Amino acid sequence: MTTAELQRARVATAVVFACLGAILGTFATGVPDLKANAGLTDGQLGVALLGLPAGTLIALRFAGRTIARFGSSAVMRASVPVACALLLPTALAGNQSVLFVTMLALGGAEAFVDTSMNAHGVVVEKAYKRSIMSSLHGFYSLGGICGALLGALAGHLQLETIVRFSIGSVVVVAVGIYASRYLLPAAVDAHVVSEEQERAPHTKWSMPLLLLGVIAFGSFFVEGASGDWSAVYLHDHLDASSSVSAVGFGLYSFTMMVSRFAGDRVINRFSPSVILQCGGLVAACGLLLGLATNNVALNIIGWGAVGVGLASAAPLAFSAAGNVPGVHHGSAIAKVAGLGYVGVLIGPPIIGGLAALFELRAALLICVLLVLVMAGCARYNVAAKALDNAKA
Repeated sequence: MTTAELQRARVATAVVFACLGAILGTFATGVPDLKANAGLTDGQLGVALLGLPAGTLIALRFAGRTIARFGSSAVMRASVPVACALLLPTALAGNQSVLFVTMLALGGAEAFVDTSMNAHGVVVEKAYKRSIMSSLHGFYSLGGICGALLGALAGHLQLETIVRFSIGSVVVVAVGIYASRYLLPAAVDAHVVSEEQERAPHTKWSMPLLLLGVIAFGSFFVEGASGDWSAVYLHDHLDASSSVSAVGFGLYSFTMMVSRFAGDRVINRFSPSVILQCGGLVAACGLLLGLATNNVALNIIGWGAVGVGLASAAPLAFSAAGNVPGVHHGSAIAKVAGLGYVGVLIGPPIIGGLAALFELRAALLICVLLVLVMAGCARYNVAAKALDNAKA
């Protein structure tokens, strides 16, 4: 392949990352309307929304094998329009059961997009012979922010939820289809990724994959906790206003995005295992800074530090999983992503349960423990080797 073709493939892959972020960002802004349309209480909404990560976990069992059979680019082309189409029925759900089922389907489609785009990112990264995965995840963060902002604007204009979701879906599908023309062909997977990996479509758990999965689990757990509980903590425990309370997660998202765009240069210069260890310490210090004081500004700064510290965790874990010898890159990424989504699924309710037993400040300490465990996993010889081999 020529240099120009490889560069176009990188841009196209980044666009798909942004598309998935935009889908989920658009959906997030419509959740209050979904609740009102279905006439749900907070508790009923929480149960219905569990369909999204549950559907993702179920579909991840099949996504890796599908990529192994058809190639990452083919799965990407098919799954983006499907995910966008499945966003629309959520806006029409009239009760909890229907909303749960639509969430289940959307989560399943999202799993295929997520796994295939990361698998294709590994293929492009291998062809580049240097790290690009962090910036690809930066585009995912950027897409999420843009989707949320456009969704908020549509809400301000008082557009119906189905109209907002339809506009977002049409735009994402059009952009995604155009970009997918420049993805690397499916046959390239076998040429860029080692033959040993391609001959092993049924990936089994190994110690490197398990440790990488723990890193993904911790990262996703803390991300879910920050999204669901950072504003609650600021508002209910530090008496911040509703608008100020939203700044904590906003700064977390912004610092994570910026750090991901800058991350490839850092990864290309330093050891990925060391970067993850340092990132874990930064995130732990940020969390402790916010929890140790009753100062709103310091708490917000702390969440910003968490965004910096965790920015490279998922990109490095997925990149390393896609390069573990003897396993298919798509299947390996699906396994690691599966543990990550378990973190999203159980993180917020665990925080809520611990907060009911003790208090929210004490419950959030589990996030400190998890980021320290992530740093420890990155230091462990088997995981450190897997992380550093991905760079090589």
